[in-house]
Amino acid sequence: GKLVMFSGDNPGFSAGAHAVLNKDCELGRGGFGAVYRTVLWDGRPVAIKKLTVSSLVKSQEDFEREVKKLGKLRHPNLVALEGYYWTPSLQLLIYEYVPSGSLYRHLHEGSADALSWRERFDIILGVARSLAHLHQLNVIHYNLKSSNVLVDGAGEAKVGDYGLAKLLPMLDRYVLSSKMQSALGYMAPEFACRTVKVTEKCDVYGFGVLVLETTTGRRPVEYMEDDVVVLCDAVRGALEEGRVEGCVDDRLQGSFPPEEAVPLMKLGLICTSQVPSNRPDMAEVVNILELIRCPQESSQGEEMG
Repeated sequence: GKLVMFSGDNPGFSAGAHAVLNKDCELGRGGFGAVYRTVLWDGRPVAIKKLTVSSLVKSQEDFEREVKKLGKLRHPNLVALEGYYWTPSLQLLIYEYVPSGSLYRHLHEGSADALSWRERFDIILGVARSLAHLHQLNVIHYNLKSSNVLVDGAGEAKVGDYGLAKLLPMLDRYVLSSKMQSALGYMAPEFACRTVKVTEKCDVYGFGVLVLETTTGRRPVEYMEDDVVVLCDAVRGALEEGRVEGCVDDRLQGSFPPEEAVPLMKLGLICTSQVPSNRPDMAEVVNILELIRCPQESSQGEEMG
């Protein structure tokens, strides 16, 4: 097999390539494959994604070209792609290891410490910056969801799984959307329509859902016994009835500034507009978020910084 690290050194795995993929080290599974934690020769932990869709992977040449492109995308809010391993039957992507777990886990898996309002806002802003960076370089994420947003020890958002749809040949959209059924609720409506070109605006839609999920602490789609609640619709309804503040996550126990929370949820709703051209682009979103952030906080930050 061929192991390539973008940093130039090839430390190799301290165990063989197949041995690194043992169940004990599995961090999770997603639409494109399982992720494992392992350690390189030099003692550095990394996260390894084993692509489970190898029958769909492009030729080695195409695969390497796309992966090298993704490896150049450095940003403080992206999980860095550090290398890859290729054999015809096994393709691995080697990422930096982010220890603190996913945003999904922080929001939904009842950890004792609920994220504070400030932490949530900073995560949303970090995700927005990472997407603006990807879009500037003409990379579409395609698969944004809270389980793909990792939170590092300093509370910074790190977005993973970006651009992976490009590693697979032009998958039929229906296959693509079923591959991403785990992203149910984040999929922009144009994915279901063959005649509409899917652009970076599909990421803006997923981002809008993520904003509402992070603000409310609710999943994008909730299945009740005899009902299905779509988060965007629930928040839109609350806004129309003038009770949108009541949508904010109860775990915050009321400690959040409404002057940030309400515009933030409105931004989430604009981003999830059914019509792609009505959604703002991510560079605009970053500017809007910086305006929404309470002015007294940012001015204090400037004095301190």
